[in-house]
Amino acid sequence: MAEQLPAQIVLIVAYDGAGAISTGRIISNEELVDVLFDGKPYQPRTRQLPEIYRWLQAHGFAPGRMNWLRDTLPGDKRKRRQEYNRTAG
Repeated sequence: MAEQLPAQIVLIVAYDGAGAISTGRIISNEELVDVLFDGKPYQPRTRQLPEIYRWLQAHGFAPGRMNWLRDTLPGDKRKRRQEYNRTAG
């Protein structure tokens, strides 16, 4: 991603609302919508969430707050906001 690491990264993730009867189903059909580095839009090198999650962990980011967002996308896609905070120097 970037050499200068932010203190916080926020991922906006979409998932299929129709299949959201369990956490496993949500995770299996989620897709990245937006990324914010310290509140500013950022274009990651990949849009693959498993790769992004591994990168976050490898660079000392820990999960913070997660919020289910009220607005939806076409096709009954729902969104959530995930915060990751830098814990390592």
